[in-house]
Amino acid sequence: METVRLRHYPDDCKPPHRTSLKHHNNRVSRTDDLHLQWFNFYSHTSQDSYTTFLRTQKGMNNTVASTASILMKTGACVGGTIIGYLSQWVGRRRAMCVAALISACLIPAWVLPDKFGSLAASGFMLQFFVQGAWGVSPLSSHKPRQYRANHPTRSFPST
Repeated sequence: METVRLRHYPDDCKPPHRTSLKHHNNRVSRTDDLHLQWFNFYSHTSQDSYTTFLRTQKGMNNTVASTASILMKTGACVGGTIIGYLSQWVGRRRAMCVAALISACLIPAWVLPDKFGSLAASGFMLQFFVQGAWGVSPLSSHKPRQYRANHPTRSFPST
């Protein structure tokens, strides 16, 4: 039986990704973790409890609240696609920041109206921009160049 020997590099001949990992690992981890935490909070707080909000605070029945929620999630799919497409020309970070700012401006329109049409339309537009920002989030851009392709699973760690 033949044993497999691991490759050992002299200090001056180490592959660049190994030295990059050692040097930048803490900064990369902290930046990615904060970015993911903020985007998960931003995304899930605007989606997950909206149907309950419509039922309890706005007095809508389950069918109407679910319909508004479905329209809102349709806006998320459309927004991620369109803003992702536009980000090729304006840049990912700029598209993400503009979409996040527009979604923040839409929060009053998302919670203040009392009619189904207004709430559904504002929910659609809010999720259009929330998921548009999330869809082009430059998670790998925080990493040093040698590190970007090395560990793609670091982009979305399981919790």
